[in-house]
Amino acid sequence: MHKTTTSPALIPIKLPIPQVLAFSTTRQTPQASCKSNQPYDDFNLALHVGDEPYQVLKNRSCLLDYLPAGADIQWLNQVHGDNVVKVTSMTHQKIDADAVITQQKNLALAIMTADCLPIVLADESGSEIAVMHAGWKPLAKNIIAKTIQVMQTEPSKLIAWLGPCISQKHFEVGNEVKAQFTSLNTSYEQAFVSGESGKFFADLQYIANQQLSELGVTNRQVNTACTFANQSQFFSYRREQTTGRMATIACLT
Repeated sequence: MHKTTTSPALIPIKLPIPQVLAFSTTRQTPQASCKSNQPYDDFNLALHVGDEPYQVLKNRSCLLDYLPAGADIQWLNQVHGDNVVKVTSMTHQKIDADAVITQQKNLALAIMTADCLPIVLADESGSEIAVMHAGWKPLAKNIIAKTIQVMQTEPSKLIAWLGPCISQKHFEVGNEVKAQFTSLNTSYEQAFVSGESGKFFADLQYIANQQLSELGVTNRQVNTACTFANQSQFFSYRREQTTGRMATIACLT
């Protein structure tokens, strides 16, 4: 990362691509001056959850210290959909999307999560990156396939990173959620374990891995940390409802 000393509050994404710098935040702040108050403590990066806007903007600005000089961060208005955007220059206009792609250097891409699955895709030659907010709704709408369709890189040349999210043990869903996935492919049955009263426990990382494999993305890294179970490290909407958001950032250098 750009800082001489990498903060333990940040999770480095170690892709074997020198031109790609990527990391995820945790709920812990990398800098003492960037700290939200309860229940958004300490390092909330979302403007839509009720935190003080000035503090969120201050938190976001401190992320620039961990990016190349002159880099800026493109944020999205995430809507749990399947819209994919390709950006060639920084904009502060509202972008409703859950996946974003760029081929531009020093244009850092960001998505926010607090149980949903963050995914980074990078061309192995270091010429293109994408980040996705892959909750169950975007996954059911095939956001991974739609993102790859917009990218110029062949799937076999992509490297994927799947980040911390809510684990199967803690992600209870209704039968209607399972039905949406099994209607796409019966192989997704294996992503669901029966619970009580007709409920199921869903494995987001299993579903994403299956989709990536089916699309031809064979080079994958997975961080299996559970956002729900690790309260000291991660925000979790399922655990706390009113809470902050982490960010996953990727930048071409």
